[in-house]
Amino acid sequence: MLTALLCLQIQAGSLTKQPTTIDVVGYESVQSALPSGEPDLRAPDNYYVCVKSHYVLVADSDRMKPDDHGDRVVHLTDVVLDSREGYAETAKAKGKFAELFTQVKPPLNRADYALHTVSTMSYGSSEQTIYPGNHYLVFRRETSVEKIETHTLGKRRITRTATVQDWGSNTTILHPGQILDPSKEQVYWCESKPEVRVALPVYGYDPIR
Repeated sequence: MLTALLCLQIQAGSLTKQPTTIDVVGYESVQSALPSGEPDLRAPDNYYVCVKSHYVLVADSDRMKPDDHGDRVVHLTDVVLDSREGYAETAKAKGKFAELFTQVKPPLNRADYALHTVSTMSYGSSEQTIYPGNHYLVFRRETSVEKIETHTLGKRRITRTATVQDWGSNTTILHPGQILDPSKEQVYWCESKPEVRVALPVYGYDPIR
């Protein structure tokens, strides 16, 4: 499983308003890539890792009314988040065709092909007092990591996809009015080629749920 790590805060200078949702797509270990760095979907043989992250802002102290002392209290409710895995293939590979697949292997149990829960993470309720001069943000991140391998033999072409979906949380203290894009802080580690090719993030401004 690829692990997302948070590094130093980076100010999202191009933003003029704090986004409440952020979606970003990145590629790692692309065997056959286009000049843009994206995988060449027409290549007869290819392997790459596609990382899709969806960020949701669940708390923003700047949106809360201060008390008589200027303090703001942020309440976070209990939440239970599932980590899931799944597998898909466009056709069954047998014999020499199956031997071409070295990165993505099917689960031993066919029942594990469907996206299913493998673990659960619980976040307890919390209450945080934010004093004047501070800006408190909490993002939850759902990351979907797809390992995709394609091979062609004769006129047959088969693609296998192994998917892992996981959750994380990003809590940050900033200055009042400061804007944060946590997707620009995210770094992935990959077992072969460590570079990350990231498309431009897509920002949303829906109300905080």
